[in-house]
Amino acid sequence: MKKFIFLMAFLNLTAYAGTPDVWDQARKLKVGMTEKEVNEVMGRPYQAENVDKDGTYRWVWVDVNLKTGSQKISAELKNGTVVSTPFIPDWYRN
Repeated sequence: MKKFIFLMAFLNLTAYAGTPDVWDQARKLKVGMTEKEVNEVMGRPYQAENVDKDGTYRWVWVDVNLKTGSQKISAELKNGTVVSTPFIPDWYRN
């Protein structure tokens, strides 16, 4: 029983870990940043996908959290420069 209570307490604490940091990092992305700057802020993307034939592509990061579930964070880039920053959901706006 003690192990179960410990496990539940641990899971409850980890449910709140991580997400604010990811959204705080995403908020730092600005139009005009280079790929290198984006990597420094967000780390390597989970996925990269073509968006348009004009050379626009999307970098995607995934945050998995027990409290909020899985959240996708993405930015669009063109010619190595950010052209669209991530949408910050209302539930995380300061």
